[in-house]
Amino acid sequence: MKVNADTGALMVEMEVAALFIVGTMRGVRTAAIATADGNVFNQGDYDPHGTIVAEGKKKMMRVGLNVAKQASFEDNEEEVQIFDQQSQMKYLEIFKSSNLYDFAMNHSDLSDKQRAIIMNLAQKGSFASFQFFLEKGTTLNEQEIKDATILFHKIQRGADDTFSVKSKVFFDTLQK
Repeated sequence: MKVNADTGALMVEMEVAALFIVGTMRGVRTAAIATADGNVFNQGDYDPHGTIVAEGKKKMMRVGLNVAKQASFEDNEEEVQIFDQQSQMKYLEIFKSSNLYDFAMNHSDLSDKQRAIIMNLAQKGSFASFQFFLEKGTTLNEQEIKDATILFHKIQRGADDTFSVKSKVFFDTLQK
């Protein structure tokens, strides 16, 4: 926290990072509104149940509702399409025909350690860490990362009935 204060940060927020990652990956407009409940740099100022915070929450809700209303008007003015038809069909085909285990095992440029990290993060359902690792910890290109992301979501939706079994065998093999 001291590093943040020393650089001039006025607040620290931890929860919406995942929201922005998903919005970015899906091409969806994303926003967040926050109300400060105290000064983490001065512990005596922390009062999450005080009147100032309660008033801030009311104002935050009003602003949020107004922004949502305006966004819905804008969306109705022009048809919103996240992916073009060709991309939708391609991603649907990947979702139907592949799985993350086979994806990881078929990339010869991934080490067993990288494969293990990918599978572990997918099992945990940690999308932000999964995405970060694919981008910073592997040499996968942008399209391969998108494909892996689709397969990650397939696991999270319970639509990949082979992943758990295959990854368990893989982990058991690594430990021998």
